[in-house]
Amino acid sequence: MLAAAVLMTGCSSGTGTPPGTAAVTESAASPSPSVARALSQAELEAARLTEAEAPEYNVLLLDETLAEAEDQANVFALPFACGNVLEVLARGYADRAEGYTRANLILPEEFATEVYLTMTSYPPGRAEQVFTMVRNSLPHCESMEFESGYGERVPAELTAAKPVAAGDEAISVHMSYSSRRGTESHASYVLVRTGEVIALFKGDSHFGSSLPRRHKERLMPVVAKDLIARQVAKVQRAQGRSHSL
Repeated sequence: MLAAAVLMTGCSSGTGTPPGTAAVTESAASPSPSVARALSQAELEAARLTEAEAPEYNVLLLDETLAEAEDQANVFALPFACGNVLEVLARGYADRAEGYTRANLILPEEFATEVYLTMTSYPPGRAEQVFTMVRNSLPHCESMEFESGYGERVPAELTAAKPVAAGDEAISVHMSYSSRRGTESHASYVLVRTGEVIALFKGDSHFGSSLPRRHKERLMPVVAKDLIARQVAKVQRAQGRSHSL
């Protein structure tokens, strides 16, 4: 499966329809005064929320390794500056990641958004560099194309998302696109940096473009702020930091 197919579907395969929209906003969260250290692979895995800590979700802790994730094909996008951003959103990590872990969090309710969580740990300074790259590239990606798993050039657009205050800094991206097969796809991404750890939260949905607008609005993906806050707080505790979420 080509990486572009992963972009909007996470662990599931999905197609899209008419052009979509992706949104970008930064949080106003303040950095903690304490130094946030990187987490080892074992610490990163242990820092994922469990069902005891998120009882309203069915939590599936995945054992995919960074080496397995790196086997995915590269993401092709135009403008080329958007390729690095899409790779971070599609895979949940950037170059020089040292730790990598994933989990799926599923609400057992009709029309609820399944959340795909990816957490990565980096050497000193690298996580902040990744955020700077994403932030600086996003203004060039308001209208873009990427290559789908079917080899199609798919147009995608960005729309504004509400800011999320979490961690040391956070960026929210909502992306929508559509395919020739009549399926409209939407994804909501929230990237949160806590020291040298980046958590990517993603929710997506896919539905026929002919659905009435009110039905589409009901199916739009939403990543709950309280879920983000709980996960970030657990990472901060693993780093030995206090949190103010």
